Amino acid sequence: MPITLAKMTANTSTAKLDWGEDEVNIVYRPGKVTEKLFAQLAGIEQFTEKTIGPGMADYNATLADIIVSWDVMEGETMFPIDPIRFPELPLMFRMQVVYAIMGDIRPENLAPEGKTKS
Repeated sequence: MPITLAKMTANTSTAKLDWGEDEVNIVYRPGKVTEKLFAQLAGIEQFTEKTIGPGMADYNATLADIIVSWDVMEGETMFPIDPIRFPELPLMFRMQVVYAIMGDIRPENLAPEGKTKS
């Protein structure tokens, strides 16, 4: 039976991130993690004064598209998953979110329990 892209990207998974003494749970869509995210992450090191604004805006938009929810709070409510608001968060935190997601989707984490890669 054929599958649609929407169905492929609908499933969710949870990654965990240690931030100091706190643990952050990030519910994300692994089907939306594509080469674009890896290129944006690698591109952060290449930014110049002219490209940092648009480059980070794209990075934040991609991140917001992948994340479904998290337990990052703003007062009593969840900090919005909004690329416009992401610059309020430390850059290192946003990068650690991506690293936690990438670590969660490693092939060995996707293998059925009891099976190993050969």
